[in-house]
Amino acid sequence: MDRDRLGWLGWTATGVGVITLVLVVVNIVLATGNGALQREVNARQQQINEGIRVNNASNQMVQLLAAVAARTNDAEIRALLERHGMVLAPNPQGAQPPQAAPAPAEEAKP
Repeated sequence: MDRDRLGWLGWTATGVGVITLVLVVVNIVLATGNGALQREVNARQQQINEGIRVNNASNQMVQLLAAVAARTNDAEIRALLERHGMVLAPNPQGAQPPQAAPAPAEEAKP
């Protein structure tokens, strides 16, 4: 009887060992796949962050152009800004340069 118990115990231990080995392999495969997905997400996030930085720089450049156009009454810069949807208020003499305001967008109809 002791040999039967030892045989049963041996097969049980072998089965647990095989299941453990399979789970380790599955864990490795999932970790590898997760790493690839994480790299893809990080690359996309980097593109988003770069786009935000470029957008901020563009906004600052437009504001500077608007300030120069208002200060110097430069018709060419005003025309350039207006072609791209920026509307500048007229600048009375001695007044502070206005901030460039985006042209009003058409409202979406529900």
